[in-house]
Parts: sequence; C-alpha cells; structure tokens
Amino acid sequence: ASWLNDNCPSDLTSTLAALTDERASHRKSAVSRLLKSCAAAEGKAAASAGSWAFHALAARLNDDSAAVREAAVKGLGSIAEKGNRNVVLAMATLIEEEKTITVRTAALQVISRVAQRGDQEALAPVLNLLRRVEGAERGEFFTPKLTSEINRRAVRAVSSLADPGNEGAIKALLLRVMDDS
Repeated sequence: ASWLNDNCPSDLTSTLAALTDERASHRKSAVSRLLKSCAAAEGKAAASAGSWAFHALAARLNDDSAAVREAAVKGLGSIAEKGNRNVVLAMATLIEEEKTITVRTAALQVISRVAQRGDQEALAPVLNLLRRVEGAERGEFFTPKLTSEINRRAVRAVSSLADPGNEGAIKALLLRVMDDS
C-alpha cells in the first residue's frame, strides 16, 4: 500500500497492507490482527505499533464496508487513551453523520469511554442524536431497532459525558423517560 513507509515495524507491514485489500472481510480481519499485534508488543515496539495502529484504524473510519468501519471504531476505542481529542472528534462526527446503526452504536460506546466528562464537543452530537431518535418515535422515520439500541447507548453516553446539572442533558433524559412511560 502506498501509505506504508520504511519506518513501519516489519511485523505490521503485511497486516497494514491488508487493510487496503479489495475484500471487506480481509480488511476487517486485518483490523483484528492489527489489534492483536499491538497487544502483543512490548516496550518501544508497543508505542510504535500503537501509533501505526491508531493511524491505520483512523483511515478505515471511511471504509466502504460498515463492518470494517465498526471494527475500526471499536479498535480505536480499545487503544485510545482517555481524552484523546482525535478519537473524540472522529466519534462525534460518526454519531452525527453515520447511517449504519452498528457503527453509530460503536461510536457512542467509544465516545463514552474516551471523552472526558463535560466535553461539550462530545456531548453535543449525542444530544442531537437523542433529538433525532425522539423525532423518529413521533413518526418521521420510525425504525424500532434504531430507537431502542441507539436510544439506550445515547442515554448511557449522556450520563457519562454530561456534567451534573447540565440542563440540556437533563431535558433530553427527561424526554426519554417520558417517552418510555
């Protein structure tokens, strides 16, 4: 693959190249292999492998395959440190723009884990999503799976991201409770 260079750890070269394979199943498998390689690395090799994995997974967030995007989101969530701005912003974008429920759900899980409490850039798309789910329940585009799974994950995300007393979050959660009763 053209984005690989001489500084890439030799044990990752074939795995990173597989991330650009024409077959989605091979790209998804490569994500898994990449994460296993990172977990097995030690010392300086771990830092290098983690950096390569981070960039390679971030590049897969725009993959044509939802399964690969979901695997990349989950992979980033497993290697990102708390407060990682790049991951938070990428997940916020996916929460706003992603059409696939599984990818959006994974992004909600990751943003809940990686973003700091009170991070408004992380919280805003989650609150927007809850408003869209609320509209869906009122007949704009009703999809039971969308409303149940996304709603549950979004509520969890709000509870981990919002500062106590955040009026926008309280209002969104109260609307969810009233809709559920």
